[in-house]
Amino acid sequence: MPLEFSASEGDALGGLLFYLESEYSFRFEAGSPVDLSDRVGNGGVTSLLIGTLQIEVSVDSTAILYIWGLHPKSRWETGPVTAPSQEAGVVRLSGDVSLNRE
Repeated sequence: MPLEFSASEGDALGGLLFYLESEYSFRFEAGSPVDLSDRVGNGGVTSLLIGTLQIEVSVDSTAILYIWGLHPKSRWETGPVTAPSQEAGVVRLSGDVSLNRE
């Protein structure tokens, strides 16, 4: 079964996403360590990988928390980008998903 995502109402995890050019990588800093811990829950986290970019996911809730990891800017393509429309919410893995803690 293919991996599926669903969006629901809710507040996104607050924080800042950084791109470190010297390391070719993304890093996320949660605005509130307590909020991050609450969202992770007792089951811990696991990651979905897209190449070397990681999508951190709560095992308990299947909510996507943040991204991090290597993603060399030297491979990005230059061009115009139109920002997609956005709404506040939470993205979760959906369907028949079984996650294991890292």
